[in-house]
Amino acid sequence: MVELKECGNCGTLNEQDSKFCEKCGNALNLEKTLEPKPNRINQIDCPFCGQKIPMNAGKCDHCGEWVDPSKDDSHNSMILLGYVISVLFGWFGLIPAIYLMTCDSPSANKNGKIQVVISLISGLIWMTL
Repeated sequence: MVELKECGNCGTLNEQDSKFCEKCGNALNLEKTLEPKPNRINQIDCPFCGQKIPMNAGKCDHCGEWVDPSKDDSHNSMILLGYVISVLFGWFGLIPAIYLMTCDSPSANKNGKIQVVISLISGLIWMTL
């Protein structure tokens, strides 16, 4: 029999080995273990890690990534600001780029690497002017 963990934030039942709530993304650490409900939700593959997750999950309970990237707005403003600074101010764009590269979000990390390249190229262009 499969055991489930209840999210302390929203009350959603998650699989026992889940690290994050599939609905709200809350970290599951010491939540209480419950018996499963008889009706299980249809499952899909997570686009990031490939593990099975409920079809209506907002966040993968295995890897912690948002299934719908538009919901992961934790770094969107820094990503946008980083691109603007990288293009307009060259070397100064390395500051937000390095910050984004240290984040644990794959999309923030990827954008940080792109911003490093843009900052270096932009900085070289500004030096020749």
